[in-house]
Amino acid sequence: LAFAGRELLEVMRDPVRLAFALLGPVFLMVTFGFGVSFDVDNLTYAVLDRDHSLESRTLIENFQGSRYFTQRPPLYTEAEIDRRLRSGELRMAIEIPTDFGRDLLTGRQPEIGVYLDASMPFRAETIRGYIDGIALDYARQRLREATGASGDPLPVSLQPRFRYNQDFRSVVA
Repeated sequence: LAFAGRELLEVMRDPVRLAFALLGPVFLMVTFGFGVSFDVDNLTYAVLDRDHSLESRTLIENFQGSRYFTQRPPLYTEAEIDRRLRSGELRMAIEIPTDFGRDLLTGRQPEIGVYLDASMPFRAETIRGYIDGIALDYARQRLREATGASGDPLPVSLQPRFRYNQDFRSVVA
């Protein structure tokens, strides 16, 4: 108590110290409040569409319509996926296989490759949640168009692959 009382007297006598004691934390709160954002949006992605069917274009349009993603020029090879992810130009790459539309229309479950840059694990996990939401919305839309019913069957199988941090460890980040 004696030490606290003495410090209180010192602070009250020195206006500069008092200003730092009161305004310093307020300044830091405002700075960090506006300067630090954990929002994950404007994520760059590109698509390697080997099918070019109406179904694959519809799936791509779902990503284009999302406020979370920003589309970049298309991909043409798997090597380009790796190169553009590694350079940091893309945060995500989508690979739509040949016969995606045909398989979808015949009731098979085509697989879509989704490659994520997991150099920041928490961001990659958030991106994965966005992808799951868009895929589920696409599946519901397809079900409504095909049968007129609503439900939750998922005719599309997504397999995200985390590049550059396969174990998804934060130590690597």
